[in-house]
Amino acid sequence: MSAAQVQKWGVLYNADALTIDDMLHFSSLADAAGADSIWTAEGWRDAFVPLTAMAAVAKRVRVGTAIAQMARPPVLTALSALSMAEYSGRRFVLGVGTAPRDWNNNWHGFDVSRPVARIREYIECIRTLWTAAPTAPGPVAITGFPKGLRLISSRNRKFADSPQEGTGFEIPVPRYPW
Repeated sequence: MSAAQVQKWGVLYNADALTIDDMLHFSSLADAAGADSIWTAEGWRDAFVPLTAMAAVAKRVRVGTAIAQMARPPVLTALSALSMAEYSGRRFVLGVGTAPRDWNNNWHGFDVSRPVARIREYIECIRTLWTAAPTAPGPVAITGFPKGLRLISSRNRKFADSPQEGTGFEIPVPRYPW
């Protein structure tokens, strides 16, 4: 198989009945087996804490959020992403999204009637935070941070600034028999 034909694969953890110890065990196995990436979804638990733990045991793979919900304030997402990028040795990819409408209404107390416009504002806030400093509110370049965002929805991809951005993956949602 030529280099152009090599398939990359990754593992997505969405916290379904897995402890963090289980995630660490399987992440180590995935890293040893040649996985390209490990992802955490923010559903039944925070995305960043388990991902940080997994980055400690899986030293080679890229690590990313798929997705971090925009229910958290953009400044906290930006700070968590910066910390994660530093801790992982720049292997981190930030994926953000709106979460299902029912979750936003019932869990977070807000309605996202226009999710694409809302996520655009959220991403603009994060990008501004990444290029600002307390003493200089204008653009200040942060070096050493992978600025690629993975936008899961095909409608969100139009906000990407470069060919690398917006080339994320669609997460197939399986239909469980129960």
